[in-house]
This record gives sequence, C-alpha cells and structure tokens, in this order.
Amino acid sequence: MMAQAAVGLQVHVTALVESATSSTAQVVPDAVVGRADDPQALRALAESADVLTFEHEHVPNAVLTDLRAAGHAVEPGPDALVHAQDKVVMRRRLEDLGVPCPRWREAAGVEDVLAFGDDVGWPVVVKTPRGGYDGKGVRVLERAEAQAWDLDWSWPVLCEEKVPFTRELAVLVSRTPSGEVRTWPVLQTIQRGGVCAEVLSPHPT
Repeated sequence: MMAQAAVGLQVHVTALVESATSSTAQVVPDAVVGRADDPQALRALAESADVLTFEHEHVPNAVLTDLRAAGHAVEPGPDALVHAQDKVVMRRRLEDLGVPCPRWREAAGVEDVLAFGDDVGWPVVVKTPRGGYDGKGVRVLERAEAQAWDLDWSWPVLCEEKVPFTRELAVLVSRTPSGEVRTWPVLQTIQRGGVCAEVLSPHPT
C-alpha cells in the first residue's frame, strides 16, 4: 500500500521482505530479502535509502536507535515505535497525556490478575505487553479461568477492565519531521475473533 501511494509522489521505495515470493516482493521492483529483526539486513537497507521507515512493530528498537546514532534518517523514530511495541509503555504514556483509558494494571503473577479482577469486576482482559497483534496475545478471562492459568505467556502481563463499546473507529495521522500534521478520514473497523475483517470508509454516522 505504501508503494502504491509513493508512485504518485515520485518516491522510490525499496522494501525488506522475508520471502522473494511474498506479496510485496511481487509489486515492489526493489525488494530485498531479509528479516525485519535482522540487524545486518536493516543496516544494509539503511545504507541504500534516504530514509528508513517500518510497517509493523517487530523491528528491534535498539537497532533503529543505533541507525539514527550512525546518521541514518529513521521516521518515525524508535522513541515512537516503542509505544506500539509495548502496551504497558503505551498505557503509561496515554495516562501521562490525560487520554481516557480503561482501568488497567501490570500483573507479575496470577495473584495480581485475581486481585485486579476482584477490584474492577470480572471478566477481565489480559494481554501480552509485547508480541501480540491481530487478536494474538489477548484473552478475556473469568475468575476461574484466571485462577487455573494455563496461558504459556511470559510475565508480566497487562490486565484491563472489560468495557462495553458500540464500535471501533480508527484514524490515520501523519506528521512530518518539521511538525506538519495531516489526517485521513475516520474509518470503522469490524473485528472477528480479534482480527480486523472489514474496514468501512467513511465510517457510518
């Protein structure tokens, strides 16, 4: 999708792809095979680019920091990426900014999960702070399920109260290094099994 938009702006895109048969490799002329978590592949890509960006959060933050320190342009920067990589970091930042959030707590063990659920009410939502996406690393637990914890997850986990909601809306915001901001129309996303299955644009009123 980025490559398609770049054509009209006369921006040349080189993509790092995990397989020569991936969908991106079929449409981006300059597709370099390599893993997004391979520091050597990222450094090689940076050497051939004016600016480096990413499409998901599975890029090592430390490598991006090193690339910036070496003089490579990385936008958005690693300080922004960490908020997509770690849900606990993101929640703390949102609270610092005064953004309304469900009640939440970082849990170091089952007893913390049980105490949180007893405080806010059951069921509760538990999430892996890192590595979860598209419904992965997210569970809604009743007290008995939490007490019989059988999730093969590393601690800590993020606990949050389960809140009723009508629908999920999303908006894409872009900011230049100089601070100019642009937004796109608000969308409605429809989830099935925790995975985005449909996007309605513009969102229904």
